[in-house]
Amino acid sequence: MSKNSSKSKVRTIKMFGIVGLVIGVVLFILSVVGVNIPVVINTTSYEGMSSALILLFGFPIVLLIIGSIVTIFTKSSSYR
Repeated sequence: MSKNSSKSKVRTIKMFGIVGLVIGVVLFILSVVGVNIPVVINTTSYEGMSSALILLFGFPIVLLIIGSIVTIFTKSSSYR
């Protein structure tokens, strides 16, 4: 694996993390202001401040996981 390839993968994961953080903050602000955004996990429904906090912390984590998966598949397709 070359050094440029490694930097590209880190850059992609950082981009997904920053986008997730921005989306999480925007949804948190919307939830605090009064827009009702319920979060359903399995059979439990969260509303209000608990929903806002789940959105604030959940979106960056989910998008970091997606970014990691994207870089893994990008790496595997570059070997072909």
